[in-house]
Amino acid sequence: MAGMSLLKKLFLSFCFCFPFITATAQYRFDQWTTDNGLPQNSVRRIVQTSDGYLWLTTLDGLVRFDGVRFTVFNKFNSKNLPGNRFVDLFAEADDTLWISTEDQGLVRYRNGEFQSFTTVDGLPFNLSGQLKVKPDGHFYALTSDGLARFDADHFTRVSTRNELNQSNWLYASSGTFWEINKDSLSVEKNGQKFVFDLPPEIKTIFSSDYEFNFLVSLFEDRDGVLWISTNSLGKTTISSGRLFKFADGKFSEFFADGMPSSLVSDITQDRHGNLWLATFIDGVCRLSQNKFTCYNAENELATNLIRKFFIDREGTLWFSTEDKGIYRVGEQIITSLSTKQGLAKKNVHPIFEDRAGAIWIGSTGALARYKGGKITNYKFFGLNAQSILEDRDGRLWIGTFNGVYYLENDKFYNAPEILRVKSGTVSIFDIHQDRNGILWFASANGLIRYDGESARLLTTADGLPQNSVNSIVQTGDGYLWFTTLVKQ
Repeated sequence: MAGMSLLKKLFLSFCFCFPFITATAQYRFDQWTTDNGLPQNSVRRIVQTSDGYLWLTTLDGLVRFDGVRFTVFNKFNSKNLPGNRFVDLFAEADDTLWISTEDQGLVRYRNGEFQSFTTVDGLPFNLSGQLKVKPDGHFYALTSDGLARFDADHFTRVSTRNELNQSNWLYASSGTFWEINKDSLSVEKNGQKFVFDLPPEIKTIFSSDYEFNFLVSLFEDRDGVLWISTNSLGKTTISSGRLFKFADGKFSEFFADGMPSSLVSDITQDRHGNLWLATFIDGVCRLSQNKFTCYNAENELATNLIRKFFIDREGTLWFSTEDKGIYRVGEQIITSLSTKQGLAKKNVHPIFEDRAGAIWIGSTGALARYKGGKITNYKFFGLNAQSILEDRDGRLWIGTFNGVYYLENDKFYNAPEILRVKSGTVSIFDIHQDRNGILWFASANGLIRYDGESARLLTTADGLPQNSVNSIVQTGDGYLWFTTLVKQ
């Protein structure tokens, strides 16, 4: 690796030269609300279709999001939409969308057209809640008066409201089908089914008049462990959330520092294996190293009321809220390094990454190496290091206001005398090694070409528009490009 791209140089220089840019949290939360084009801030569900679009249900329309703009579908601009208040959302493998409404049945969106389904089409009730699939491949709608299966353009009731209130299920991406009811948990995979009795602390949830699928959330993590959140009832509110694990045929209650106590509305796992809980009081809470960190209206978010998670095809975590639109969770990549973190000097000039992944940072009379979170400072003879390069042989070159130095085996050396004599200057602004191994030095008095044995100074006499050369880069076609001061 003879050097880095110009874009990478600029990015690293930006990050290190502005010490006021700091990371106060491990994550960055990007928010979209009605101010950005959402029709309404209560977002109930997020899904993604194969074309990359995100789809959202709101209480004022179905929304398609391309990452920049929102397109709203409602009864005023879309044929066959019965209303604007949408709740749940489900995307089939062929990108068919199913959208549930508060009281006007279900809507199917397929091939650019909407079609409504109500009690006339077999739904037990027009108030629809969750939309799911089972291992039989059928689509199911949970309504306020029972569960219905869709088949051949018609719905058939398969359970009553009472039966619905006492069960919940999860068809995980692993192919495992989990179903929990008032007495047991059943696990079905590869044609085999096992049933396990529930512990008393989970059974107590079934004494509630609330729907069980509202009080209990299920999630299977990447290790095949089932997470079960249960929520107890107070006299007037739902509170006192508890978290259980089911692994190797056994239930266990899970405890961790900072665990939220409020209702858990959803559970997911990010690309790094961290578990996330969506809650109604504590915001979103991340579990890492047996400790929960909650993000809410007291720190990073504008709300505490979180609805549902969604992880897109790139592994990015999104979540919907009850009153503040949607959020995207990004990893915080900007941090600051200054004297407080161990740098000898805070005025940083060149930044360079060597082939071992170490970052070299040049400043006034000092050179620092940053790797694995550790800073090692080197003192050398140069004044104001301006440029850094590692050549093919692993030698680190440093251009300064008073000449060129190189670091080899942790020892600094003056560059060959011919470099300083030929240039007639002491200021070296950039260093580049081309594909043939030739070293090029951009200086205040011209461009120096050095082949390891002899050096040549190129100036306006050789065609340069100005003698003060600032930077060097080589493009894919092999050409070398140089920037100079503007000719007056």
